[in-house]
Amino acid sequence: MYALGLMVLSVVLTAQTGCDTQLAAPAKEKNASEVLRSYSPIYFYLAYREFVNLNPQLKEGAAFEAQAASYIETRLFELEPDKAGYPGILRDFTIKQQEMVAAAKLKQSLQGLSKTSFEDIPEADFPGFATTMEQELAFLKPGTPERNDLLAIEALAKQRSGLGKTFSEASYQAQTKGLKKALEATWLEDEETWTAVTQTSSTNLNIGGGWATTLAALGLYVGTVYVRAALARKYALEETSIKFNGGDNGTQGDAFRHVYLNVLLRRWVRLGWAVAITSMYETLNPNEPRHRAMDLHNNHVGHRAQYTNLNGNWFLDFFDWQQMSANCAAFIQNSSNGHYIAAWRDRNEAMYPSSHSVAESYTSNINADKYIFINP
Repeated sequence: MYALGLMVLSVVLTAQTGCDTQLAAPAKEKNASEVLRSYSPIYFYLAYREFVNLNPQLKEGAAFEAQAASYIETRLFELEPDKAGYPGILRDFTIKQQEMVAAAKLKQSLQGLSKTSFEDIPEADFPGFATTMEQELAFLKPGTPERNDLLAIEALAKQRSGLGKTFSEASYQAQTKGLKKALEATWLEDEETWTAVTQTSSTNLNIGGGWATTLAALGLYVGTVYVRAALARKYALEETSIKFNGGDNGTQGDAFRHVYLNVLLRRWVRLGWAVAITSMYETLNPNEPRHRAMDLHNNHVGHRAQYTNLNGNWFLDFFDWQQMSANCAAFIQNSSNGHYIAAWRDRNEAMYPSSHSVAESYTSNINADKYIFINP
């Protein structure tokens, strides 16, 4: 379906430019991922919300993807003309995603892993990524401050349809820049998460199985994925501070942060993106072998091994982020759910694993249902 969308996009771009789309092809040295990342995630998300509001009749599919990609690119070029963007950047980004998935599948095959070991699992009531703001708020159930931030973007996006009627393009652009400046001081300006969702390198990513196709067609939706992931990271950091006094490295609080973040990410962006984003966090923040092995294990506990036990109360607060936080905290605080690696504790350097492979080989033998901590 997405291939058809890209073909339609080529037709759209040809109609807009009046020339063959090959003339708009980027220089070979341009990296679509890096160029896309240079744009503001706030502008990207705003452009996407504008398109959704201007085209309420369109649903997820080839036509939606082609038209939305063209619109978002045009708006990004208008909002940040100093960047090195080019027509087709989202197409190229998606192709890179597909290459990443193909490489990961090959790696999995060569390692003899099961093709279904990381199969994506549909989430109950998952609304997709092309949502109305009402659907998005009902899905995320954000706190009041975060809800207001999203509503501010939506209110501005809806005004786009009134250009030339109630206000000018210049006035709208001024409002856009003013809102971006205000939101840069909030959770919506998260450089690390924006880097994670726009990264197309498979380096250090343990991606495999059918679920990886979740990534392949979502180049268009990175703005929505980013907003949901940034919100999850905000809540994970805040809840760790509240419930575990910050969660120092290697402690049970650290374990909580990873478990809880992965529960949220799997629910909000699905399993494929949850694994890709948290794996990329580990790549962006190089850690010593014992800590990385602990983090990767606890990520798995959250998005896989214990997910169905931690994602909410079926009768009262199913999929509520606060309920999920409470469930994760109770899980961590029950010592029978944890595995303490005393040999890896701080100031015990002689016992530390010598490499990532050694550390991860050790943790692979620990019960996948139990979280790991190394500092009491």
